[in-house]
Amino acid sequence: MSKPEASERKAGSMAGLLLTLSILVGTLFAITNSVTSATVKNSFQIVGYKPSTFVEQPTAPFFYSIGNKLRFGSVIVDEGPILFEAKPSDGGIWAVYVSPDETKAVVASGGDLYFVLPGQPPALLLRDAYDRMTGRGDRKVPVGNPIYDYRALQWDASSRFIYIPRGVWEDRYPSHSALLRIDVSDSANVVEITHDTKAFGMFFVGSECICFTRVVNRGDVIWRCIVGGVEKSPKAIDERGIVMDDGTSVEGKPFASFRWSRGGLWLTGAGFSIRDYNGRWGFFSKNSDEAIFQFNGGVDPLKGRSGDGIYDVNANVLPGGRYAFLYVPMKNLRGGRREILVDGFTGQYREVPPSTLVYRNLNSLNYERVKFGLRWSDSPEFEPMFPLRPYAR
Repeated sequence: MSKPEASERKAGSMAGLLLTLSILVGTLFAITNSVTSATVKNSFQIVGYKPSTFVEQPTAPFFYSIGNKLRFGSVIVDEGPILFEAKPSDGGIWAVYVSPDETKAVVASGGDLYFVLPGQPPALLLRDAYDRMTGRGDRKVPVGNPIYDYRALQWDASSRFIYIPRGVWEDRYPSHSALLRIDVSDSANVVEITHDTKAFGMFFVGSECICFTRVVNRGDVIWRCIVGGVEKSPKAIDERGIVMDDGTSVEGKPFASFRWSRGGLWLTGAGFSIRDYNGRWGFFSKNSDEAIFQFNGGVDPLKGRSGDGIYDVNANVLPGGRYAFLYVPMKNLRGGRREILVDGFTGQYREVPPSTLVYRNLNSLNYERVKFGLRWSDSPEFEPMFPLRPYAR
């Protein structure tokens, strides 16, 4: 074959390849465009969206943030005293852990923990705090340094102490940790409860008993309890107290706080629900058989956190149970969602400033459906009062 023929054949092959690629790209674009259009068209949104204006009246003030600013008040507004302001370079506010009496909180931001109390400046509690599950905050910790797992933080029932695991940073996170008790009113008052815990799953019984998990042998997980400074093995637990293997017992209802964002617990606890209403999903309060609002689209057994128009994550209820704080999808808005506050008595709802979050403390004293067990896989289990949605998720 001559060089011109080879050159022409090569050019023809290249042109064919480019034509094929252009067809494939065009086909993919058409498919993607049609799927995107269908998704937007069929996305769940409030039918006849007409927000109102009102001033909420919860039974007590609460913690909320708008962007990087944490406040404490009875009305969600972007004004008034700021309890804590996170630096954007620190990644904003990572988490807020409200005390059981809901008058104080611990804030995680930038790898540090701060104690916040209304009317006072924030106080640094700990440095080198991180998230064991995601590794958030681990980049600045040198190997061999102590590190605190803020996602396992628990308040005691008196709202005076926090309990947090402290490990030694290795290549990622420690498998064994000490458990520390810190007096939030005096951060120098630190007591080591045990030098060896698995971190997650702790709970309290009465005022002198704390129970936690420990990894032994080749990975077995066991429960241990410390009562009055003495470590014991628990044998049985119910809503009246806990029994140890030496025959002693501690009376009192087991106590733990729920650490994660799961709006279904708050919503069902206050009587809010989602159910079929005239062929569409409707959002209901316990005060009426009429839907407060409906979502477009038919009633289908869809899955996903926003399959019917409500995001479970970060949904909440203001003190008293009258007002529901919701994230709802809105396709015409930046970010594709809108934060609203719903009045369960009047059926009105209003928009709140973008990037709003509400923080509460859900625990086994203010919420009924909590299970405690002593199997290796057990941890305090919070269950919805009833299914928020009438279909399997």
